[in-house]
Amino acid sequence: LQIADNKEECDVMDKIEVIFRNISDSIFFVNISSTILPRILSIQSYVTFGYVGNKVCTYALQSLNYHCDPINSVMLSNHTGYKVAKGSKTSSEELSLLLEGLGANNFFDKYNDIISGYMGTTQFLERFVLFLKEFKSNKPNLYYCCDPVLGDDSKLYVPEEFVTIYRDKIIQYATIITPNQTEAELLTGITIKT
Repeated sequence: LQIADNKEECDVMDKIEVIFRNISDSIFFVNISSTILPRILSIQSYVTFGYVGNKVCTYALQSLNYHCDPINSVMLSNHTGYKVAKGSKTSSEELSLLLEGLGANNFFDKYNDIISGYMGTTQFLERFVLFLKEFKSNKPNLYYCCDPVLGDDSKLYVPEEFVTIYRDKIIQYATIITPNQTEAELLTGITIKT
């Protein structure tokens, strides 16, 4: 590190710094633009405290060199398994607006993968069903990972209607589902003994 003694040296050092930044940006741009990275749409929760939903999914996938584009179904202080969870739920109308924006820019062409997790309301989940059905009909080879977040330890985190919606309307589109024991029991009607 060199400290400039006068204004002229400061100006020269500023120019060198700008040139270096431009060169660094160009190298970074070339490296990224010459590689096509897989792009995943992730629709699930976001929490301030803890590591669930889009908070962990986005980081994990980006660290594996995937583009992960999150749509947050809720923004909460923490996940709903705690005594208190405060925050907001994304409405089905807001989801529609986000999807319309992505569609208007032809960004859906860039997605071959979708991940879904915790959904905040029945209306949001029903709107997601419509999107998923249409998207899957346009991209039959879509890889869809469904985490049917319903509850744990034999308790529901969500309205009871979610079980029927997942079982009857969503799972048919999934490439893979990742239920915990409670969720698997709710979706299959089978008691699992371990």
